[in-house]
Amino acid sequence: MAAATRAYSPALSPISLGGNAIGMQLLSSAITDLIFREQANGIDQILAVPFRCVSH
Repeated sequence: MAAATRAYSPALSPISLGGNAIGMQLLSSAITDLIFREQANGIDQILAVPFRCVSH
């Protein structure tokens, strides 16, 4: 499990660092803002229960 976590870390670090990683701007601020915006909110159409999805 720890090896998998270390493998994902370089790929996810630009998201947590505001788009910057390895000394370069890899993601624009518009993209990082989009990642953290609410993606779904309402009644799930299959389960018929309230559902809200926000990336963090």
